Amino acid sequence: MRVLYLSLASLSFALATAGVFLPVLPTTPFLLLTSWFLMRSSPRLHARLLASPLFGPLLADWARDRGVRLHVKVTALAVLALVTGATLVGTELALGWKALLLSLAALGATVILRLKTVRGAPAPLAAPGASPDDVDGATGLRSDLSSGTQPSGTQPSGTLPPPAQPRARTGSARELGGRGERI
Repeated sequence: MRVLYLSLASLSFALATAGVFLPVLPTTPFLLLTSWFLMRSSPRLHARLLASPLFGPLLADWARDRGVRLHVKVTALAVLALVTGATLVGTELALGWKALLLSLAALGATVILRLKTVRGAPAPLAAPGASPDDVDGATGLRSDLSSGTQPSGTQPSGTLPPPAQPRARTGSARELGGRGERI
């Protein structure tokens, strides 16, 4: 199973990296998949991903707040608009293909705009210059941050809160998607 997860992590990481440059390919979902696969197959590589200056802050924001920063949204929308505009103006696509391109771009923009916007100072996952060994592979937190004592009810600076527990959904099989199981 480890080899399968590492292979899927590699594929999703390649797609996430391509998504940085291609507006039709989303970065965040593939990055989350990469993190999920690495967490289960290679804590060392997962720690390196969390310590990455490019992807680490995105993962930290998503893990902590389930959102992205405003500059990420602005950049994504700007690249989407530039590439869509360049494609519409610089190619000789049939009108139907141009309409499809505009529809997909509008859908992508809608998804980007609907993401929660994270505000405030980002919490570092790893100290600048820290090795991946300094980051706890299970939590993605700097090891020196998780050892201090804090007043009751507060989080140490730079740590992620514990993950929210999923709420049990109840209802008929039809309401739950027809699978007849509780999700």
